[in-house]
Amino acid sequence: MKYYILFLALFLFTSCSKNTESSDYDHTVKYEVSCTPNGFDVKYVDEDGASHSVTDSTGTWSTTIIGYPGQFVYLWAKAKNDTAAINCNIYFKGKLLEQGIDTADYAEASAGGLLR
Repeated sequence: MKYYILFLALFLFTSCSKNTESSDYDHTVKYEVSCTPNGFDVKYVDEDGASHSVTDSTGTWSTTIIGYPGQFVYLWAKAKNDTAAINCNIYFKGKLLEQGIDTADYAEASAGGLLR
């Protein structure tokens, strides 16, 4: 009887747990920055909430993370040149979630929000 209850409890626990590896729960978040002329700094938040900084000397930069509905995402970029145009995009499930655009000396743009 003791083993039957243990088996039943284990069965219920595993059948009710959320499978976070399922495509129903995880989604790709793409951060993307473009800048003219080349050269900019980037800061972004990853899937664990950690902040990262990147310096890019080319005209474009992107990275992907795994995101979940309700998760906060954030992207910031600043041009290293005067008379610059910079564009920040965050995509979730392949669709544009947020966009930030600026054209100025040492232009600065950001995008962020909750995944839905």
